[in-house]
Amino acid sequence: MEEDFKTRIKQSLHTMLTSASINKVEILSLLAAGQGVYLNRINNEETRNRVRDLYAETLFSLLSENDYGFEKVFLNPAQGSAQYKKLYFEYLAKFKCRVILH
Repeated sequence: MEEDFKTRIKQSLHTMLTSASINKVEILSLLAAGQGVYLNRINNEETRNRVRDLYAETLFSLLSENDYGFEKVFLNPAQGSAQYKKLYFEYLAKFKCRVILH
């Protein structure tokens, strides 16, 4: 079930990033998708954190595997700051553009 969910996240994020790329976006700012606003419906904190991890892992994976033509991507991890910061340094050298957490 987790793999199916991760596949849906990847498809959604890839579609969004590809759309920005097609429209020649060079500097992208992303809100905290999958990091908090709708996660309150999930009562189990461990599950909420895993969802945050999946979004962060998938987004960082896409930005390191694909060159969407962005100069910079600003990420606002909001409630998922811990998950983003944990993974950020693992992916830093692999990103195809400059990724900035703010």
